[in-house]
Amino acid sequence: KSIEPFLGQYQLESPRNQIAGFKDKLQNAPKFYIDNGKLYYKPLLGEKEELVQTSSMTFAFKNDNSPLITFTKNKAGKQVMLFAGTYYEKVSGFWAMFNRIAVVFAVLMAVLTSVMASVSFIGFLANKVNKRDLLIRLLPVTGVGLLLWSVMQLLEVEQYTYMLSELATVNARTLSIFTGTLAFGIIALLTLFLSIKNFRKAKQKWFAVYFLLTGISLFIICAVLWQAGWIGMRTWAM
Repeated sequence: KSIEPFLGQYQLESPRNQIAGFKDKLQNAPKFYIDNGKLYYKPLLGEKEELVQTSSMTFAFKNDNSPLITFTKNKAGKQVMLFAGTYYEKVSGFWAMFNRIAVVFAVLMAVLTSVMASVSFIGFLANKVNKRDLLIRLLPVTGVGLLLWSVMQLLEVEQYTYMLSELATVNARTLSIFTGTLAFGIIALLTLFLSIKNFRKAKQKWFAVYFLLTGISLFIICAVLWQAGWIGMRTWAM
């Protein structure tokens, strides 16, 4: 059986759990290719490693006796890969990288919301920005702040495993995760709506473009997190 149809990029489709799923998928998109007659495994981040065949469609890393990688097809006929029992599906290399670049750009724009908030607040103090516009421009940084607050609550639990039991009940931590991620989703949609609505009538076109890009960026992050089950995350119901 030829390995040729199975060469290319793969995407993790069996994350450890719903909480870790978003991070796991972003970090796991290995590529398989042949160079000078040898099969190589190239992780998204890191150096390539040569593979050697141990049996039909089963491979091990060179100098490793234990086979870890198996190529096969699922019930739908799609090429898939099992890495030490973890399930991956073959995807377009272009879209795999495009999605990650889009997320990185969106996160960068979201981080820059603090710049927008600072400039707008200074403009408000100088009577160049009215109160209504100030509140609108503070929306993005408020949403990002609530999201970061929620993520920090999750990361603290991941760091101290004895706290994992807290996620199974309704308490201050799990409610903050739920409300923080839900509020971010609502603010992201509201920001996109307002940025589109105010684009044409804006006096400062450069700021209108920047605000629109911010709205689109927050929407992209919201869409990715929604797909991962992070918007309005109810850890106690998982």
